[in-house]
Amino acid sequence: MRSTSITIAALALVAGCRDAAAPTPQLPRATQALQFESAVVELPTLPGGLSATAYAINARGQIAGWSTSATALYYSHATRWTKDEPDDLGTLDGGTTSYAYDINARGDVVGWSWTSANSVRAFRFTDEGGMEDLGTLGGQSNATAINDNGVVVGYSRLGSESGPLHAFRWTRVTGMQDLGALPGKANSFAFNINNGGEIVGSSDTPPGETAVLWTKRGEIIDLGTLPGGSSSRAMAINDRGEAVGVSTDASGLSHAVLWTASRAIVDLGTLPGAVTTVANAVNAAGIVVGSGRSNLFQPRGFVWIEDEGLREVAGLPGATFTMVNDINNARSAVGASGAYYFSTRAVRWEPAGPPLTVRIP
Repeated sequence: MRSTSITIAALALVAGCRDAAAPTPQLPRATQALQFESAVVELPTLPGGLSATAYAINARGQIAGWSTSATALYYSHATRWTKDEPDDLGTLDGGTTSYAYDINARGDVVGWSWTSANSVRAFRFTDEGGMEDLGTLGGQSNATAINDNGVVVGYSRLGSESGPLHAFRWTRVTGMQDLGALPGKANSFAFNINNGGEIVGSSDTPPGETAVLWTKRGEIIDLGTLPGGSSSRAMAINDRGEAVGVSTDASGLSHAVLWTASRAIVDLGTLPGAVTTVANAVNAAGIVVGSGRSNLFQPRGFVWIEDEGLREVAGLPGATFTMVNDINNARSAVGASGAYYFSTRAVRWEPAGPPLTVRIP
């Protein structure tokens, strides 16, 4: 399962955090090595659109993200691709813009939408009910992930548009519930939830950010940083309890990391020539995807496989940047690629190598 780092004007995130010790990692071994050979497929935009990005893919191969269109050329609309055909999911209350960030096995999609009242609101889209406003904790809200049980997580302003941001958990029965923050921290953000109900994200008081996990019982646990690091953020968690994200190291550089189910932290390193990396998703086999950067405008997608390390993922022909945002258990991955940002294309990668057996503890 995955999560995506999301920054919008009303809900900006600030990096940074305190140091934490890192136990020695003990990873289960893969049952079969994998050479990540893949074919890249460009996904169509909505009719007349110029750009699109894919953020999530479910077990059936349905994809969620955003696209522009001829009728909304300068605005993004939440989009769901089924068999590579895009559907415009619309917006809330006549708003101009919406983004989709996750999709579950049923094809339910979550994200955020501007409303006609110029407010950002979390939504859930279902085939039965269309786009539904999930409410807020008082101010603006954003839904970042949904599991196969229909539980949604994200974050919302408390009280007013100037209040702190807190992670939330939403169900149809309970509505939006405040997950709280680490002691002494003002803000918290939920980025992903697995099917067992474990939630990952971060908690901060700027400029200090710490990766956290909310257990099934609602306890909040500090996941720590790489040795000597000052900040971290957990982006995704699989059903095995393995989480991925990013942490600074002793030199202050951001590295993609994996937290094992026993909470050991593993530095996934960087691509050759890249200064920083961030991990966006991890599947049931422990395959991690993300992006590395040597500069702000040219991210390079990667896949990490135990015993093989980081490997760069090829983008579209002529592309100068590639981002890999999610991978499912069939090893189909999604993200974006292009020559420049306003011509971004949503893409899907299909594995060309042998199948990988899910790891056994």
